[in-house]
Amino acid sequence: IKRLMMSATIVLFASYFSYSLVSSLFMLYLITIIVSISITLLCILPLGIIIHNWFNEKSGLAIGVAFMGSGIGGMILNSLAGQWIALYGWRIAYQILAVIMLVVVLPCTFFVIRVHPKDVGLSSLGEVSVNSKINLNNNSEKLPLSDAFRSTEFWAFCLCSVILNISVNSLLYSGSPHLTNIGYSVTFSANIVSFFMASLALGKILLGKIYDSFNIKTSIAISSMIIILGLTGLIFGNYYLMLGLFIIFGGIGSAFNTIATPIIANKIFDRYEYSSIYGVLSAVGSFGSVIGPIFIGFTFDMTNSYIPSFILSIGLIIIANIIFQFVMRKRV
Repeated sequence: IKRLMMSATIVLFASYFSYSLVSSLFMLYLITIIVSISITLLCILPLGIIIHNWFNEKSGLAIGVAFMGSGIGGMILNSLAGQWIALYGWRIAYQILAVIMLVVVLPCTFFVIRVHPKDVGLSSLGEVSVNSKINLNNNSEKLPLSDAFRSTEFWAFCLCSVILNISVNSLLYSGSPHLTNIGYSVTFSANIVSFFMASLALGKILLGKIYDSFNIKTSIAISSMIIILGLTGLIFGNYYLMLGLFIIFGGIGSAFNTIATPIIANKIFDRYEYSSIYGVLSAVGSFGSVIGPIFIGFTFDMTNSYIPSFILSIGLIIIANIIFQFVMRKRV
């Protein structure tokens, strides 16, 4: 994992810097694919595994703190990038952002991050209490990943994850264009999205705390209701007060994939080898993130409005939750 993160750091810097050299649409697509893969191999997959190694207790809170950086970075760097584009042009702005990535990330991946606490002579948080309770489970051999594919719980969560990630994409990527589409100025919409990103940063900690405090069934039901409230805020976004729903609940709900997936991989599918099951569940969630923009864009082209996709997303969330809660009904 350490070597993977180090390699991804270099590739991410080089590919992101290459954005400044783009001269064709094909080149833009190619670089974006490389950047997306690099971010996954640098952040999304390794961080979930590393936190799993370091935290047997309070893993939800730890994951929330670790991933809140994307919200803070989105809030700060989006604003700075806009200023740099105005001052120096978009090519120089990409170069500045790439150098910032290298200066900040490289020391962390090369010199700071440790995959296992034993690498620095420590034990994971809660290791003693956990081992005393489930010593037999820790010593038992993990089931192969193929067995998970025969589990009803696995497919129920996959369905729920895909639908929730489609809905999260409605919040993340349709907020600003929807607000401008219903009459708000570009500047006002951008400011609302900045507040939304701040809420996303704090929401990751809050969502992590929710998954620490409640069982999986209850936590997913709460996550779903939060996302529905965020979408409701967009549907009635022409009322200023409803924008508060979008900012607060939309930001919290958008943390679902990064926060919920590693925790669920650990709690529901603890019988399987963690890295394998987490990788598959992350890929499933990413599939929802991929088809989300396509679904939203197609609906907008058909209706010239984002509202139908928001309403359909709410309906899909309710259906997916009913299925998931039914499958998990025997779980405490």
